[in-house]
Amino acid sequence: MSTKKFIIVLFLSVAALYSCKKDNPPKAVVTVTDINGLVISGAKVTVKVGYSNTDPKYANTYVDPNTGLREIIEYTSSDGKASFDFLRPAVFTAYAEYTIIVSGNPVVSTGNGILVLDERVTFEKTIIIE
Repeated sequence: MSTKKFIIVLFLSVAALYSCKKDNPPKAVVTVTDINGLVISGAKVTVKVGYSNTDPKYANTYVDPNTGLREIIEYTSSDGKASFDFLRPAVFTAYAEYTIIVSGNPVVSTGNGILVLDERVTFEKTIIIE
């Protein structure tokens, strides 16, 4: 093989290698606010498949199949956001809850939303708790 052909084959091989980049896994950012639009710091955000971990139709579904997790829990930071990383595209339900003490009694505010995850995309969802 001539030097010129060898260089062309080498160039095409390297180009093919770098053009086959893997897709970035999906991410989600959930922002939790109250009904007035104020962000809630410290809210518990739970991401899971479906509405119940005991529902038989979700018996073999996982948020993370590698670890067998059926739900992922994060807490919102001072900007009211909780971030999640996923392995592949999917549709999950996100639940937010925040507890405050009023006159010595706990009052729980809740809300939920759907996360539609796709590769190379950070899905952003705002959940309003009431």
